Amino acid sequence: MESASLLTQSDWQRALTKDQARAAELFSRPEAEQKRLGYFHTLREICQQPWTWLRTCDRMIGLRDGLRKDVAGIRSLALTGSGSSEYAAECVCLPLQNELRICTESISGGALLMYSGKTLPLEGLACCFFGEIWRQPREVVRP
Repeated sequence: MESASLLTQSDWQRALTKDQARAAELFSRPEAEQKRLGYFHTLREICQQPWTWLRTCDRMIGLRDGLRKDVAGIRSLALTGSGSSEYAAECVCLPLQNELRICTESISGGALLMYSGKTLPLEGLACCFFGEIWRQPREVVRP
């Protein structure tokens, strides 16, 4: 298989179907059947993950200086998102906490909507919202 940094969704899908008979079987079914069985989009999204994470890493490295300015002087950082964006927040939570040396936590978008400020440590806080586009931070807000 090619270097991981050069993989695309289609490269990953080809490698997966070559090495995994069950994946090849699922992908070989007609689109209508895949949709009827409920896995058409999910299976493709799974195949996006390897190259999405690599691209996200490259983009975050490029945004590093701006993000450092955004969080300068804060004492805590809340990361939020839903679904795979929440997962992305969970994945970067501890590395950010270690790097920034501040309390960092991931709060689900649902909990934030339902319980609002009750879920957030309010003193010295910045809140970073994750979005679907390459799982990058979409906005940093200070209440």
